[in-house]
Amino acid sequence: MARHSSFGNTTVLLVDRKEDPVTPLLNQWTYQAMIHELLGLNNNKVDLKHLTHLPDEMKEVIIACEDDEFFRDIMFSNFGDVADSIHKMVQKFLTSKKSQAQFSTIEDMQRIIENFPEFKKGERNTTKHFNILEELRKQVDSKDLYEVSELEQDLVCGSESASKHFKAV
Repeated sequence: MARHSSFGNTTVLLVDRKEDPVTPLLNQWTYQAMIHELLGLNNNKVDLKHLTHLPDEMKEVIIACEDDEFFRDIMFSNFGDVADSIHKMVQKFLTSKKSQAQFSTIEDMQRIIENFPEFKKGERNTTKHFNILEELRKQVDSKDLYEVSELEQDLVCGSESASKHFKAV
């Protein structure tokens, strides 16, 4: 089944799970999958209402690749790469914010005013992804997902250290 859209082709590939029945049961480490599994993703909305330190406009955020170029670029990246990408995005935003604050001519002021809506959109997007990443990090730490994932990989791959896990259990 294929669907054609303005964002490219979509292809559905059906695979017989008899060949690999375990992989779907493993923890996923891509940004989109982690958001879905750990935070919940419903109709492209991430509910962060339980985070009391966030302003009201950040309690429920929309994550959609159609509207968010940054998300579109990193949605299938692994957790470590996402952290690096968000760090770069924050640095780019801070550099932009610093350059926006400096103006000495009317033309500079006009440039700032013209870019203000885009600047505010970038600020919201940066804050949104930073908050999501921070909450994902807290979930990974609180649920010991690094250790769980290591155990899952050992069990699936049958490494020698897996026998230690079996004996411990």
